[in-house]
Amino acid sequence: MDKVLFWRPHPSRGPEALDNARNDTLVNRDCLSSPVSDQEVEDPEQVEPTGVQSSGEADHLLEPAAAEGSRVRRGPLVPADGEDPTECLRQFFDDFSTIVPYDAWDKLMRKMGLTQNEILQSRDRAQNTGDALYEMLETWVRCKGREASVNDLLDALAALGQRHAKEKIEDTLVGSGKFVFKEGEAGAAVS
Repeated sequence: MDKVLFWRPHPSRGPEALDNARNDTLVNRDCLSSPVSDQEVEDPEQVEPTGVQSSGEADHLLEPAAAEGSRVRRGPLVPADGEDPTECLRQFFDDFSTIVPYDAWDKLMRKMGLTQNEILQSRDRAQNTGDALYEMLETWVRCKGREASVNDLLDALAALGQRHAKEKIEDTLVGSGKFVFKEGEAGAAVS
């Protein structure tokens, strides 16, 4: 099998060059099934560069992560059409039960201010295990009233290390068209 190698116009210099050269060589070795010794990788100036990278590709790699929709602090969520935030939030309680891991439900609700007794009573009211979080969220809304906020729920998830659940809930709420990220927040990307 013939090797096709391309020369990069400006080879990297500095401590990253060795890592880049090693990675390029390993990728090249895996793709072309040609053995490469560690000695070949030691000096980045002696390694034949692989891959083609246009200046446009390089510029794209240097763009801020937010341009790709990565998870940056996006600001608080608000109802899209000025609807009642509590009623909009209630529409998604069933979704939250499938998104938030079961073993985090009680911790989440304690973080949001429910007592252990309120959590246990909510579980007793639930028709089945899957409805328990729904009942706990209903109890939370009844206790907090108009102060119950989706942003409190998201903050509690983040504090518990449930970043994936938080992001999935944000995506679900925004994707539904019922919620949007509030404009004008410092450092927040607006959806």
